[in-house]
Amino acid sequence: MKIDMLNYIFYRAYLAYEKKKESGLYSATMYCCAICVVLFMPILGLADLILGYGHKHKTEVGIVYFTLTPLLTFFYYYRRKNLKKLINKYRSSPYNKIIPSWLFFLGIPIAAVIGIGGYAWISITFRPDR
Repeated sequence: MKIDMLNYIFYRAYLAYEKKKESGLYSATMYCCAICVVLFMPILGLADLILGYGHKHKTEVGIVYFTLTPLLTFFYYYRRKNLKKLINKYRSSPYNKIIPSWLFFLGIPIAAVIGIGGYAWISITFRPDR
């Protein structure tokens, strides 16, 4: 996923949460964290492939992945400086009037299909006992 697309999803989620009088910065940040975690799950499949299935460090790789991905996403989006930059960048975007806000909340289901599907494909296709 191109980072600009994720930035725009963050911006639109931020506006939607602020409109509902919720914490837009926190909620939109957590939403993007969830998208990144499930979208990049094929990385775990590649780690299985590289380390070998049944490797003793498979659990550690998963812990690092499920810790590092949300932390990096959180620290990127939770800065006020980045928020102001994104608001200024996307305030006058022509997509603001074309794309409805509810459409952005399909991001997690779509990312889950792509990410978990990619993980399953890698795990099934390249399994050594096949």
